[in-house]
Amino acid sequence: MKNILRLTFILSALASTNFARVNFIHIPKCAGTTIHSLLEKSFHVDEIYPQRHMLKFTMDGCMDSADINHALVSGHFPFWFYMQKDTSIDQSFTFTILRDPVQRVLSHSRYIAKTEPKKNGANPLTHRPNWIARMLCSDPTFSGDVSKEERVEYSEEEFFQDCIQNLKKLDLVLFIDEDTFSSGVQHLFDSLGIPFNEQSIPVLNVTKAKKIPEDVLRKIRKRNQLDIRIYEYAKKHFPLQNYLKKQKKKKQSLDSLQEKIKPSRSIIHDFDQPMVGSSWHRREDVGLSTLPFQYIRDKSASIEFNVLGQTDYQMHFYARAIAPDIYPSVQVNKIKLLVKRNTVENFSRYSVFIPKSVVGDGHLKIEFCANKNYAMNKKYPHVDDTRKLSYALNRIELNPSSFNGEYNEN
Repeated sequence: MKNILRLTFILSALASTNFARVNFIHIPKCAGTTIHSLLEKSFHVDEIYPQRHMLKFTMDGCMDSADINHALVSGHFPFWFYMQKDTSIDQSFTFTILRDPVQRVLSHSRYIAKTEPKKNGANPLTHRPNWIARMLCSDPTFSGDVSKEERVEYSEEEFFQDCIQNLKKLDLVLFIDEDTFSSGVQHLFDSLGIPFNEQSIPVLNVTKAKKIPEDVLRKIRKRNQLDIRIYEYAKKHFPLQNYLKKQKKKKQSLDSLQEKIKPSRSIIHDFDQPMVGSSWHRREDVGLSTLPFQYIRDKSASIEFNVLGQTDYQMHFYARAIAPDIYPSVQVNKIKLLVKRNTVENFSRYSVFIPKSVVGDGHLKIEFCANKNYAMNKKYPHVDDTRKLSYALNRIELNPSSFNGEYNEN
């Protein structure tokens, strides 16, 4: 079974949005290093795709790049790369940043001149043209990223229309603009449900601009006409379109979560539903249950519910440890409670009695912990997951208890 990681972004009590993963199409010299540095703070290192560049090009794509089993993929990968590697792209949040093409070429050539001065790209007139188009196309034969023998020629109009159709598939398009970039970055993080607490946006990989003769600028514009067409089209059509689309998604998630946090007499929570909580992690579906599940790692994971106040509750949850010497513990509203277990097929069914003195006004913050954890690849050498995990949880049930404070398994 293909190892597919599905990331759930867990927000405050105001919103929750679920995506398979975040895909960032990092077009060179479009503030991508800055955005990557901001995004990576919100992910564990094992959840970030390890490569930032493609390796070997063939007609079948980037064959020696790793498959995408990660929560964040951020690098100089074109649209077609994500189409080939991300089997959940329709459920992923995919975005890019665009920049005025002439300014992008000048910045890119200055950067190459500074870091690799012997390369042709150090000269803006020999710099590879139409980088934006090459990064947004849906086929490596469009971009020329295959051998000459494999290459297929396309007209500029075909190339343009292909890129525009792919832009329409993105969840968000940002632009480097002094007036809107900061608010665009904030909108990106809001859309993902990731708290954005930066006082200012860092400026990375910057090169000092130089005055360029007008005849050189004309030649650059001529060489990059395709990029200019795409950029002008995107500036005209996509900001409002994507903003409205994301607002609609956010409203749907808000409505769903607001229903979730209303006080409920009984709750059945599966882990494909919106939730308020933190520190949950996913792995592939190991076939132990048709229900989605989440892992506890090396720190507690929490989830919150609103139930009836001043009422005794019985909680059941279904879990499976990765090793027999791992067992769970539970705190509710900072009070550690007794956990009892009885096995149900491949998963164990755990029971926790929550007295009304702990339930209080009905707001429950439930924290799941483990006595120990193991790195998956060390415990199971055939697994390439390096994360330290303890047990998988796949359902939580909460019901009023008729036990009057006396614990009973039935």
